[in-house]
Amino acid sequence: MSVSRYLRLARTDPVGFARRVREEAEAEATRFKRRVRQESRDAVRTAVGRSGAARLVARGPLAEAAYFAILDGCTLNLHARLPNDVGGDGAEIVFTLRNRELRAPAIVTRDVLGQASVSAAVLLGAELGGVHVGEGSWRVALVLRSDGAERLVRLRGRLRTADSGDGPTITDPSCARTGTRFTPKVSSSGLCLISVTPPAPSAEVTRLKVKASGIEIEGRLVGLGPAPGVIVRFKTGGGAGHQTIAATDGTVFRARIPLEEMAPDGASKERVWDVFADVEGHGLLRVGRHLHDLRDPRRTLRLPQRAVAPPIGGLVRVRPYYTGAGDLSVACAHIDTFSGATR
Repeated sequence: MSVSRYLRLARTDPVGFARRVREEAEAEATRFKRRVRQESRDAVRTAVGRSGAARLVARGPLAEAAYFAILDGCTLNLHARLPNDVGGDGAEIVFTLRNRELRAPAIVTRDVLGQASVSAAVLLGAELGGVHVGEGSWRVALVLRSDGAERLVRLRGRLRTADSGDGPTITDPSCARTGTRFTPKVSSSGLCLISVTPPAPSAEVTRLKVKASGIEIEGRLVGLGPAPGVIVRFKTGGGAGHQTIAATDGTVFRARIPLEEMAPDGASKERVWDVFADVEGHGLLRVGRHLHDLRDPRRTLRLPQRAVAPPIGGLVRVRPYYTGAGDLSVACAHIDTFSGATR
């Protein structure tokens, strides 16, 4: 936003101006903290990895992972070059955690010079029908098959550079469908790992239906089981609040926004309401869109504003939007039907 628009907003709507400044400060603070954490992790991995890398040479076959990343939040993409003295007719990716071992198919190819490599795209997460890697740090390796025999080949990873925080997307987002975070890492000895973090409880908007007669929210609970009851609450910074009982179906909830109460006749100006899901047996969750790879959802997840006519009361101008943290807020104001102006 330009300086002139900031100044105009500060004069016409001091409360809205303060809220906008706070949201931008929170978004910037979040980006800074994420960058500091990533740079700290990279520095530690670099120092420890250098100290242990020399010990890998004497421990058997070692393949170099040219590409080792998680795409779309839940798919491991791997391409590794095999040593010249190592080959096979078939291959599998092996995930190990303590005494557990899981496998997924991979393919062996050779280039025009005869250099062998292994490639794989592996869906992760039992909920999606993928490999059931649970919470923890799983070591990733290869198993090569030749003439009925198997040979284990370890994978050496590359240290990644720190996320600069300047692009439109973040590195290693949580899975948009399950909320689980799969993070590719490198161990202290330089081997490939995948760290699996279970989803934090959240209330995700799946659909915001804006109709001439009102607005309906459809969402789903992530990181929680089916809820016996959900109440959608609307709160302002001044402490006022309204609520509506949501219809539930397993982890899905649906609710209508009570616009006639949030922007009653005679309301003098626009009021901003934050949306929460009060889940029975758990407590309050901020409703929004949090499972994505966007660095600043406020700038990307745009929602249209429009005039609606609730069953009770006059016309209401509604302006739903997502904050920098992905939380859903609804700004609304009563429209004077005689002048057509917002009060």
